[in-house]
Amino acid sequence: MPAPRDSKSLAERIDINYWRQPHPLRQFKWWLSGAAVMVAAGWLIFAVVSGNQRIFSAGPLSVAHSMFENDCATCHTRSWQPAVRLASGDSRRRSVPNEACLACHDGPIHQQKEIAADVPSCAECHREHRGSTTLARVPDSQCVKCHGDLKTSSGSTAFEPHVIHFSLSGSRVGDHPEFGLLRRQEPDTAEIKLNHAVHLKAEGVLGPGGKPEVLTCSSCHVPDSDRRYMQPINHEQHCSRCHSNSLTFDTEKFAGRPAPHREPAVVRAVMRQRYSEFARLNSESLNAESPPAPPRRVPGRPATQPLSKQGRDWVQQQLDQAERVLFDGAGGCRYCHSVQPGDSDWKIAPPKIPNRWLSHSTFRHDSHRMLGCTQCHERATASTVTREVLLPSIETCRQCHGRKNGARGDCVECHEFHDKSRERDFNGSHSIGRLLP
Repeated sequence: MPAPRDSKSLAERIDINYWRQPHPLRQFKWWLSGAAVMVAAGWLIFAVVSGNQRIFSAGPLSVAHSMFENDCATCHTRSWQPAVRLASGDSRRRSVPNEACLACHDGPIHQQKEIAADVPSCAECHREHRGSTTLARVPDSQCVKCHGDLKTSSGSTAFEPHVIHFSLSGSRVGDHPEFGLLRRQEPDTAEIKLNHAVHLKAEGVLGPGGKPEVLTCSSCHVPDSDRRYMQPINHEQHCSRCHSNSLTFDTEKFAGRPAPHREPAVVRAVMRQRYSEFARLNSESLNAESPPAPPRRVPGRPATQPLSKQGRDWVQQQLDQAERVLFDGAGGCRYCHSVQPGDSDWKIAPPKIPNRWLSHSTFRHDSHRMLGCTQCHERATASTVTREVLLPSIETCRQCHGRKNGARGDCVECHEFHDKSRERDFNGSHSIGRLLP
C-alpha cells in the first residue's frame, strides 16, 4: 500500500541539509561568477588603456554630433555624473552640463517669465545617444512637463495653461485650443482698404491698358527666399501695375508721370517741382510778367530762372488743386488709404499690414504647395472687408495633422522652444581640425 502524500509525510522525506552538502556544480558556479567579473573588469581596463571609448557609449550619436563619436570628453566635461545622479536621486541631473552645449550652441531662454527652478537643462530635452537624426525633434512628453500645467514666475500667462496634445477633435481637456487670434475674434487692424472678392473674381479685373486679367492668390502673394512665409505686400511690386492711375494728378500737363507712392510731404515736393518747371518753360503762355534778372550764379551750379510772383501764385494754385484731387478725391489716395487733412500737410495712416501672423509658431508654405490656397484660406474669395482675418482655423490643420493622419502633429512641428529673436552674436571656440573625425 503506497505511503500517504499529505504535507506531513512529504516534509519528512526532504533533507533540510541538502543545500549545505558539497557539490561540484555549486563550487564551479562561484568560480564562474568570479571569472566573469574579472573578464569584464579586464575588458574595461583594456578599453581605457587603448583609448577605445565606444564601449561606454549608450548608443549612436545624432547626425550633427557624429564628429564627436570617439571623443566623449567634448560633451562629457564632468566625470562620474551618472553615479552622482544615482546617488543624489535627482532624475533631472544630466551627464552633460549646459556649459558644454553652449560652447557650440546659442541657447536663448524660452520666456522671460519662466520659473528659474523649473527651467530644464539642455540635455533634459535634447536626448543624445538615441540614434535621432536631429536633436531638435523633441518628444511631446518634454513639452507637456511644463505646458500640461503651465506656471510662470509672475503667476499669469497669456497662453493656454493646459495643453497636452494636438488631437483630432479639440473637444477634450488638454487639447490644443483654437488659435488665439481666431479664438479672441480679433480683427485685422491694417489701415488699408482691400477687397479680396473683387480681386479674385472669376471673370477677372481690369488690368494694365484696361484689358481684363484673371488674378490668383499668387499674383500678389509671393513666397520669400526661404519659401517659408510670404513677402510683405508692396505697392511698387504688387499694386502699381494695375493701380498706377490712382496717383495721377494732372494728365493734361504730366501725362504718364504719376506722383510717387511716398509720404505726403514728398509727394507735395515732387508736384511743386514739376509745376515750377512747367511755369518756367511756359511763362509766356501763363501771361507771367518777366522775372527779375538772376543773380550772379555760383560756378559749378546750374543756372535756374527764378519764378515771378505771378508764376509762384500760379504754381500754388495748381498745387492746391492737384492735392485735392490726389489726396481728397475718391480715386486718389483715399481709394486704398485712410487720409486726413492736417494743419500744414495731409496725413495718411500707415498701412500696418502684418508681415507675420501667429508669431509664436513656425510655418512653411513650401511644404503645403501641393494644395490650392483656398483649401486653407477658404474665405478669401468671398471676403469684402480688410478687417476679416483669413487665417485657417485649427480644425483645418487637424484635417491633415494629428495622431491618425499622415502629417506630423507633435509640438515641435509648429513651435520652437528657443526664442530666435534673442540669439546672441556667436563666435565659436572650435577649429576645423577639432571638428574633423
